[in-house]
Amino acid sequence: MKIGKIAKYRIISQAIFFVVANLGFIIGMTGIVYPFFYCYASPGACASCPLGIIEHSVSGGMLMAGMFLYVIFFIALVGLVFGRAACGWACPIGALQDAINAVAGKLQTRLNNRAAAVLPSRLPGKMKYVKYGLLAYVVLGSAVLALPTFTDLCPVGVLTGTFPQLALNPGSFAFGQYFAVGMIIFSLFVALIVLVGRGWCRWFCPIGAMFAGTNKISILKLRLRGDKCVNCNACSKSCPMAINVPEDAERNPECILCGRCVDACKFDALRM
Repeated sequence: MKIGKIAKYRIISQAIFFVVANLGFIIGMTGIVYPFFYCYASPGACASCPLGIIEHSVSGGMLMAGMFLYVIFFIALVGLVFGRAACGWACPIGALQDAINAVAGKLQTRLNNRAAAVLPSRLPGKMKYVKYGLLAYVVLGSAVLALPTFTDLCPVGVLTGTFPQLALNPGSFAFGQYFAVGMIIFSLFVALIVLVGRGWCRWFCPIGAMFAGTNKISILKLRLRGDKCVNCNACSKSCPMAINVPEDAERNPECILCGRCVDACKFDALRM
């Protein structure tokens, strides 16, 4: 499979951010927040998961309001410049899904076509709203119950935190009360990202939901040059977020600005 020009830069960027995400082995923890999904419990973590900070800040009462505002300001600042590009260019979980797609892309396409034949046509499009509901649940649920409602069950936490800690410290690892449930959710997560390209990003990622609104105002954006578009639909077929690119790509909150559509266009109709 030929790798496009933007794809090459994106792969390099993802590799760099994966290394940066694990600099904790060298520099330890900092007071910085990751602009993507990565567990602070990871042995190499050098920053904190924005969702985890939000959970703990709202469940801790007004004394934690500063932490909450810090995360919101940080996400808004990154989003104002880059929109949701962190999902496409920096997030290790996004990179993992891209790697799986590179290996199992044909299988994912066949399964998606079969699913489209039996499921309601609007269902995949409606599923994108689940992540916004999940984000609301995390914030409101943590505030009402006065405890983190997502961290103990987070599949990304299992992948980047639980498993590495278990591998490095098998004798001292303590299994929490939600471990079994977490493993079930993690199994569903694995099935999702194997069977559906960028399925986690499209439907369930609360951090993607946090960034989504910034696509409307971000400096970095996707532009369609209508005078050059021939409606061949190559861009839409390449989009991992299942966006109808010619009609709905510019400023779309679901766009992760990965540039696949730009690489796929042979008529130079798309620019970032």
